[in-house]
Amino acid sequence: MITITFDTFTSDEVELKNKCMRVIPNWIGEPDNLIVQPDDSDPENAFALWFHYKSTKMADFEFWTALESFAERNEKYVVVYDHLNNKRKGFWYDEELEWIEQDIELPEAIKALA
Repeated sequence: MITITFDTFTSDEVELKNKCMRVIPNWIGEPDNLIVQPDDSDPENAFALWFHYKSTKMADFEFWTALESFAERNEKYVVVYDHLNNKRKGFWYDEELEWIEQDIELPEAIKALA
């Protein structure tokens, strides 16, 4: 089970949000859950998109290059959480241009999607 997150869209990026909501399911398939997660601490009403796939395993995931390309082109951070192994693999477009894998304790909101 994986959850793919894109952070953070601002209120003036509605078209980019809509594009992301179209493109990701076209590449990967329809998610079991698609969550628009508001960031209440942001005065500009920022939000994140979470695509949750119950039957996809990170070890079998084949869309790293496509996600990286989308993230870099649109200047968005993308993180893939692996629910089975408590890992995340992130691509931060403004840092090193490579996927970074880390062992982590999943955030509670991500755990709740299981």
